[in-house]
Amino acid sequence: MPRTGIKYFNVSKNFLGDEAFKQYADKILEFHEDCRLTKIDFSSCRIGDEGILHFLKALEEYEGLTSLRVSDNFISEKIEKVVVDMLDLNKSLVEFAVHGNRISLSCLSRY
Repeated sequence: MPRTGIKYFNVSKNFLGDEAFKQYADKILEFHEDCRLTKIDFSSCRIGDEGILHFLKALEEYEGLTSLRVSDNFISEKIEKVVVDMLDLNKSLVEFAVHGNRISLSCLSRY
């Protein structure tokens, strides 16, 4: 990922899970000064609460991402308050697609 011109990264419909998702987040942070990513699609990748929380925490230090798609995963209603709070702090993320998860309708309508 260092010194790449890649702006859109799509690995949707792969059974990556939380551990792989967390490794992607760590690599983006490791190379954040050279990273040009603006859109990432991890839809249908078996991502759960642990993975999304780790990724959103990493985004606190990476301001280049404008779109994160994590639809059709295993993100639950249990962590939606934490997710909303993290998103409120993020000033660069414009799109956060989470439909098809276990998130309440009131949370989905907020974003």
